[in-house]
Amino acid sequence: MRRLRAGAVYLPVDVTYPSEPVLWMASGHEPHRVDDVTRRDPVELLAALRASRIDVIEVTPSRLRQLLDAGWLPPERPRRALTAPA
Repeated sequence: MRRLRAGAVYLPVDVTYPSEPVLWMASGHEPHRVDDVTRRDPVELLAALRASRIDVIEVTPSRLRQLLDAGWLPPERPRRALTAPA
């Protein structure tokens, strides 16, 4: 199985939160973080995710909408977005 590159756009402080990326990290997949300035700008965030060749991200539904509005068209990288509670 190939290691996934998981983008940690939202990483909860409480690691008991049932978050897919936390489980992926525990399974040995490759986590990536973006700085707060990049995270807040959908266009910059999308550019960073593409540059890092991120496979999967977990975002809130509103952030997903912003990424789609910024030009993200699945199945380009990131290939999949999981929605987290807002």
